[in-house]
Amino acid sequence: MLIEDDPDDVEIITAAIDLLQIDSELVVFRGPNGVREYLTDPLVMPMLVISDVNLPITHGIDIYIDLQAHAGFAAKRIPYVFLSTSPQYSARASEVNECGYFVKPRDYFDYVSIIQRIVLYWRAVA
Repeated sequence: MLIEDDPDDVEIITAAIDLLQIDSELVVFRGPNGVREYLTDPLVMPMLVISDVNLPITHGIDIYIDLQAHAGFAAKRIPYVFLSTSPQYSARASEVNECGYFVKPRDYFDYVSIIQRIVLYWRAVA
């Protein structure tokens, strides 16, 4: 699952995951609306959540904090990683027990590579 408002980032992340040929649908949210309802649905169990930090309306870390307070999400123990254009919020993300904080590379191929490594890692340990 992806929470990302920037269409260019959505395109890069989708392309990176498509190249892995994983037989799983990537559900994309362009902001916080609907995320809690989706992730607390007992029938929904994504392998991984990748969330942008700088989102409209609500900060990506605040979405995660809200989700952690909900038993329907917390019991699932879904890996949750953050992407950002800056390392500015990495300490705050660590305080809320995220599974990773990654700075978005400026280079397309580096960006694709980091997304693929994230997905492959969590796929291997899931």
